Amino acid sequence: QLVPALVLTASLVHAIRRHGWRFAWDEASLALIIPALVFAYAVLSANVISRYLVPFTPLIPILALWGLKHAELHFEWPWKRSLAILSTVVLIALAQNIVIYGTVALPHIARFRQGMEECFRPIGYWLRNNTPPDAKVLAHDVGLIAYVSERTVYDTPGLVTPDVRRAFGTIPPDEAMAQGLYRAAVVPDYVVDRSRVPERLAGASMSPQLTLPFPGVGIRSSDTLFYTVYKVEQK
Repeated sequence: QLVPALVLTASLVHAIRRHGWRFAWDEASLALIIPALVFAYAVLSANVISRYLVPFTPLIPILALWGLKHAELHFEWPWKRSLAILSTVVLIALAQNIVIYGTVALPHIARFRQGMEECFRPIGYWLRNNTPPDAKVLAHDVGLIAYVSERTVYDTPGLVTPDVRRAFGTIPPDEAMAQGLYRAAVVPDYVVDRSRVPERLAGASMSPQLTLPFPGVGIRSSDTLFYTVYKVEQK
């Protein structure tokens, strides 16, 4: 979104300088959604990941087109020049996205697929074969684990219900798991923990059953994380 964002920013600056704040407000007040959402995430201490930005990312190219249209009217560009400028912006944005996709997204997809097949799927099968059908499982990443295991799986950091929100508050997920804050929302029979250190939660009430590596869960990091299945001893 870098190229459309630059066009949008330049368009808003030009509109304000040329026509004043009132014009910009009447024409492009939708742009306020972008900083408003970012501010809300900051206030709520949200652990922001890429999909959380989806509510406003379509607005950036839409408003960028609005800016190009007003520039065309203001400077009275002939249609050939307008078409050339629009095509240039689109091609640069497309080239940027192709480069990012090839150098960042594709390697991550390959790592993630490997982790799905070598970590999540075996954990799911282990849960299916070694736990009772009514077992409750708490996992950091539900998806394939829940699908394969055929068990009731709670995704604590992903499904933000009021109970989970109160239990975790603003504490980072790793620390909240270490403190067992999830117990205020759900009391699981098994926990699938994710951490840089295998079996970090092992103790009298948490018995490690299976540990598998995952080569780079996040798109920005290729560090290997460890998923450990614990059996929870109920008191």
